[in-house]
Amino acid sequence: MITIYIHPEVMKRIKSGNLSPIVTRYEVDVGDIVEVSDDDEVNSVITKIKSVKKKGTGLYQIELDDPATAFME
Repeated sequence: MITIYIHPEVMKRIKSGNLSPIVTRYEVDVGDIVEVSDDDEVNSVITKIKSVKKKGTGLYQIELDDPATAFME
């Protein structure tokens, strides 16, 4: 499992239900299970990667599955 570190404001947005894509340097694949944590490691969620788009040299735009339903089948 990969831990993706993001800005605390982005974490607040994710926890409020706004799952708009985030840009990161972490290379992940669709369906990977990841932990998304803010920089100070106070808050985190575990979810799956919904989509990945390459945005430039070493940058990826990822969309996360809803953490509340990511592991339901």
